[in-house]
Amino acid sequence: MESSLWLTLIATCVLLKSSHSISDYEEGLPFDLGCSESMDIVILLDTTINNSTQNDEFKKFLLDLVEDFQIDSGIARVAFVTFSSSPVLHFRLDKYSSKSDIKSAIESAIFTPGERNFADAFDLLRRQVFFEPYGDRPDAPNVILLITTGNSERKKYEASQQVQFLKDQVSILVISKGVKDMTEIHSFASDPYLENTYELAPSENISLIKDLAYVGICSITTTYIYDNEEIEGSAVTATGSNKTDLTLLLHYSDTTAERDFNLMVQFLQSLIANADVDNDDVRVAFLVYGMGTTTIFDFNDYKQNKKKLLNALNIDFSSWGSEEANLAGALDVVRTSIFVEASGDRLDVPNTLLVITNDNSDSKYVPAFPKSVAEMKNTGVTMIGVGLNLYNKDEVNALSDSHTFSFILNDASQLSVVLQDIQNRLPSLNKILSTTPSIVFEESTLDTTDFTNGIDSNVKADIAVVFHASHKTKAKDFKNNLLNFISSLFAKARIDSGEVRVALVNYGASGKILFNFNKYSKKSDLRKAIRKSSPKVRNSNANLGDAIHLVRTQLFTKQEGARTEEGVPSAIILITDWPSSRSAYSVQDEVSRLKTDFKTPIFTIGVEKADLKELQKISSTPTGNHFQSVTQYKDLISNRDILTNVVNGIRALQGRKSKKTTHATSAPGLNTEPWPSPNINLAILFQSYGTTKPKDFYKHLLPFMASIVQYPDLPKHRTDVAVINYGKSVNIIKQFKGSISLNETRNTIIGLSKTLRSKSAVLCQAMEEALKSIQNLENVKTASNQILIITDTMASDNCTSVKDKLQSSEVDVQAVTVGVSNDGQIKSLTEQRESGSLLKVGSYQDLLSKSHILDVVAQNIIHNADSKEHRLKALNKIGQKKDDSLADIAFVLHASTRVSKRNFKRQFLKYVIKLVKRAKISPSGVRVALIVYGETPTVVFNFKDHLGKKSLIKGIKRTPKRLRFDSANLGNAVAKARELFLQEKARVGEKILIILTDMNPTGDHFVLQSEISQAKHEGIKVNIIPVALTNKTVLESIASRPLEKHFYHVKSYKDLQVYKKSGKPVVQNIRFFQKKKKGKRNSIITTTVATPWPTAITILSSKRIQAQTSTFVYPHQPMFHML
Repeated sequence: MESSLWLTLIATCVLLKSSHSISDYEEGLPFDLGCSESMDIVILLDTTINNSTQNDEFKKFLLDLVEDFQIDSGIARVAFVTFSSSPVLHFRLDKYSSKSDIKSAIESAIFTPGERNFADAFDLLRRQVFFEPYGDRPDAPNVILLITTGNSERKKYEASQQVQFLKDQVSILVISKGVKDMTEIHSFASDPYLENTYELAPSENISLIKDLAYVGICSITTTYIYDNEEIEGSAVTATGSNKTDLTLLLHYSDTTAERDFNLMVQFLQSLIANADVDNDDVRVAFLVYGMGTTTIFDFNDYKQNKKKLLNALNIDFSSWGSEEANLAGALDVVRTSIFVEASGDRLDVPNTLLVITNDNSDSKYVPAFPKSVAEMKNTGVTMIGVGLNLYNKDEVNALSDSHTFSFILNDASQLSVVLQDIQNRLPSLNKILSTTPSIVFEESTLDTTDFTNGIDSNVKADIAVVFHASHKTKAKDFKNNLLNFISSLFAKARIDSGEVRVALVNYGASGKILFNFNKYSKKSDLRKAIRKSSPKVRNSNANLGDAIHLVRTQLFTKQEGARTEEGVPSAIILITDWPSSRSAYSVQDEVSRLKTDFKTPIFTIGVEKADLKELQKISSTPTGNHFQSVTQYKDLISNRDILTNVVNGIRALQGRKSKKTTHATSAPGLNTEPWPSPNINLAILFQSYGTTKPKDFYKHLLPFMASIVQYPDLPKHRTDVAVINYGKSVNIIKQFKGSISLNETRNTIIGLSKTLRSKSAVLCQAMEEALKSIQNLENVKTASNQILIITDTMASDNCTSVKDKLQSSEVDVQAVTVGVSNDGQIKSLTEQRESGSLLKVGSYQDLLSKSHILDVVAQNIIHNADSKEHRLKALNKIGQKKDDSLADIAFVLHASTRVSKRNFKRQFLKYVIKLVKRAKISPSGVRVALIVYGETPTVVFNFKDHLGKKSLIKGIKRTPKRLRFDSANLGNAVAKARELFLQEKARVGEKILIILTDMNPTGDHFVLQSEISQAKHEGIKVNIIPVALTNKTVLESIASRPLEKHFYHVKSYKDLQVYKKSGKPVVQNIRFFQKKKKGKRNSIITTTVATPWPTAITILSSKRIQAQTSTFVYPHQPMFHML
């Protein structure tokens, strides 16, 4: 029976997966489909059609399919989601670990019909399923099995966007039943889509393809694209031309600061500063759009005259800012009026459109956008989108089918960071050296050093890549990550001209030259050869000594193509994931001789289980510039700093020659790059007890700290890190540099000694030192200042003074305690600000084995930084000062059915009325919205409906008394409130959410937490008023901090009518409900005769007069009356 099953699987795989062969899979089983290795599988089922027979058919299919997976052993994890009008998450990946429980949950699932909404279903998977705290494993591939019976009936455009984001982390297999038009369905399936889509007729039973679906899930493959020069749609690769007709399309809002506008213009000038305009290789057109679109100049105006072209980009700031943005109309103008021969467009030259905008299109223009984008793409134009501070990224991302052509930035100051990347997409912009006095922007890079042997100043070089991949390295990681990374090193190198030669060496039990310096003289051939390297070279041995000996004695010879005798410098890039094994040749001796004989700089990259200390010793000095490490192979790709650091260290890999510039020095003798100011100042305070095992210190604590500073998103936020150790005393390991120094910080952390362990823990002294370091920074007011505490010992000193300083400073504190049951000092430090957090783990092993710990800590850092940035923009986004009188207050109200209609009015509505009566209601003051919720929220009125107090009170009184419910889905209500606040994003003022409820939240708790987190991230203060509730734990957890200023418990319904018990605490903490006290003053009646004011003041202030009657009479003066 078993053999017949395997024959069936082999046959079906050959028929339906013709691109795969048996040799593609690992040896072992008769036909290993990949399901013998870890896999996270999500079943996404369309329940739109209300058909009980079909529902039973789908359930039987799923139950039979689940039976085949190795769930009980932990190899496969399964999650189940259904959707129609909205998605329903039945269980996540970590919910069930036994096959029987999963089958039981599927069998008992209730299917809800409605309108087909793929967009929300895909969004739910991204935000609530494929997330490590919810069971998604980073080392297990993600697969979605989508079963559907039709096309989108809601949010079709959004669905196409959401699935593209989803495909970045998952593979999608689709089964369609009875679908006539497969265009949309094919777009959902992973590429190649024909292999990953199964079509059924309406009458066919889905169970017939159960085995095929199993094969599809286990063997699904997705094509990954990494190399820049081979991206489909590139203006260069499409035609093979280095020429382009480039259109610049700019939008800036009427509230844009002039400084940001100048940065945009400077960016455009720098972008084309090196383009060969004078020889007509590049032509440029420039348009500005708002509600309409204006052509500043077309291709004819400044062709072959770069000097005038650059000057023409200097448009007037005050002339073109617009309150509205209509990108759809702008695209139509470019397509019909610019990319035409009459405007100078050349038929034989590829067209490129660069869009830069700091605002999303207004809602009335959005419906036309998909058609405008599609029509532009049909003309073959390559579109690149740059979005600045956008609340919705989808519009810019939709311009290109590849995410590598979309750049989403926080503000205009980050344009310099992406300048080089955009120029790399368009090599025609890099063709000549700039003739302008200076380039406005320089690529932001990590520390680099000029080598004495000239490798950094010479475009000629012989570069040897030496790598080792262990026998445990997955074939997918080997091909898509390791080989793609090596290939990408040479994307800009001048291989074709012969200036750069490359050799590839692999080592296992011994060293082996895969190809020498003479082998490839064309870049395309070289990179293909690298990517086609066989995974068979993976090996459990790692004889690094033999490999370096091979390079020194054989590879670096004239016979192998090395040019050392001609004076051409050489470099070695060593990549390994395994400690070196014993060898007849000493690694250190061979390295020393190599550096002495050839003056060869060595760059080392450690992956996974590599011996990092050994690699630090091997690498050239300074170590911070030559040694890097990542925890996983995928980080070679996701963390672009790794590639950038190597390329920046070897001038020959940077392609075109560029003028050397002398940068300002921050200290005598120290040459540094012109860093942009960091967005995050992070001080890491760590302490480890004296008896902590060295293994825990070296294998868990230090790697955890290093992983934090190497977290993929931190470099994007420009993070500067200080490292402070504390025990009996405080030891500053690394001070803030005022610049990005993550690689240096990581190397410093990895090299720390176990002698830093201590039985004492003067945490408060360490906090004082950290706060002092932060306050001394120049960017303390603009950056997000944060402290991370990692300790396994209770604090031994008093932190009272530190708490006072924290309250008066904008420093966010979070802590991770290891094996500490309860430390009041640490807890109080993290509670000084709302953004603080405290995580507890049982042992050092949990820091890395429970991968969500790292994610939570790092995401908190990023979240705090984003929140600070949002606050700054809210206060002074475009040079405007925040008006203290402006506020939008949303009341989110829930009353259960046990509240009578009469009491709903007398207690709940009257309570809201009493609060708003105290506020200054006006269009330029306080505005109020009201939402009543049960399972779904109802917007009674929004912020613009009642702009006067009388109208507002009438609106509250008219709230339907039937809006009382026995369910309380607070997550949906908060989502609706966020929508109302988002509609008023242009209004600069405070955002306050007041939730009044007599019932604990129902519905999905994770949705609630997600919505609350996003609301706080958007600057919304969350206030909770629970009424007559005994268990308040959930509601307490979602209120803003400090809790005493945002959480007000009302013990009974009657207390809602008592001001001191329900109203007063709220009024005291929300200043917009506080009436301004009118100070007492003296009423003075005067005549035309001058009053002797000094005498009057003296009399009024005398104790004798104050003790007498309140009436005073002066000679020849009227009577004074003291009020």
